[in-house]
Amino acid sequence: MITLLLALAIAVAEHYVSIQKYVIVFLCEINERISLLRRFDLQTMRIKPSLIPLRFVIWYGLFLLAWYIYMTSSSPFISGVTIAQRTLESISSDLFSTDAAQGMAIIVNDAATPLHEFSKYLHLLTIFCIVVGFFVTVLTRHRGINFDTQYLLLSCGALGICIGGVVLPFFASSLNTSRLYQISLMLLAPFGVIGGVALISLLRDLPALRNRSLHIVAVFLGLFLLFNCGWFYEICQDEPTSIALNRSLDAPVFNKQEVLGSLWLVDEKDNRPVAADTYRQLVLSGFIGRPACRNIQTVISDGADYYSFIGWHNILHGHIAVSRIIGVTRSTEFIVVTSFHDKQNAIYSNGGSKIYCPKVL
Repeated sequence: MITLLLALAIAVAEHYVSIQKYVIVFLCEINERISLLRRFDLQTMRIKPSLIPLRFVIWYGLFLLAWYIYMTSSSPFISGVTIAQRTLESISSDLFSTDAAQGMAIIVNDAATPLHEFSKYLHLLTIFCIVVGFFVTVLTRHRGINFDTQYLLLSCGALGICIGGVVLPFFASSLNTSRLYQISLMLLAPFGVIGGVALISLLRDLPALRNRSLHIVAVFLGLFLLFNCGWFYEICQDEPTSIALNRSLDAPVFNKQEVLGSLWLVDEKDNRPVAADTYRQLVLSGFIGRPACRNIQTVISDGADYYSFIGWHNILHGHIAVSRIIGVTRSTEFIVVTSFHDKQNAIYSNGGSKIYCPKVL
């Protein structure tokens, strides 16, 4: 919806303000100073508001709001309003701030290991190629790169969302940077290839590489895929991330015993909340609702009068998964728990999950 609105705004602005005219004047000024850009010339396009039909945007928006308001108790709608309000209130003071802009924090902060750090730079290189490819597409449409104007408008909106994730305070952290990035790539991915080929073509002193630009980009995308799917991390045993390649990783994947334990708890519990770690709260919230779930650290540290749900990974490895938020960056840590069983009274166990309640003195 945001992409549609941005595309519509660009089409309306071009129709009434003629953005292309100002871009052409700007390019002429640049071309007089930088010889490298003299071969680029903005290819004028007929952009009118009807390219993004207002009627379609209105109907899509109405159905979207109706679904989220009536089917999910308005929570996403309320969250959207809260995100907009928080971003607008902080935009003057926290622009580009690593304490408020999650995208910028991910770029600036160090990754967990050198291999993950290298993967981060691969992503940054890909983003750079996307930006280059987008501008090359707009500036060289007569060279065989010819996308539909509607597609370019939507891609411009997607690029605007990515920029907003890096620049705007509390925008990416509320919606999750990786989610914004992945959805935007559905439109922006082709520009990464175009940008990579364009950058390699600048290697005038290495004609052999220039003639094999597509081969080089293909090899790069192959390596990029192996990093993204977690293959390199698994082979090097460097903080593995893929639950498909490593079944021993603790993740939001649940076995039959954990589901049966949750169902038993629904039938037998009283009105006390249920405490679990970050991952096990997800399976519990599907049966008892999110408001009835609590962080299991409350039971461990304070001895709160809650039921405690322990899953298979908790039993096998003796640890709990805990979410940490530092600034606007969220991470999952694993804390070893050794004395938990001494303070609790087990009331259910099926081999893959256990349920405790405080001991009665």
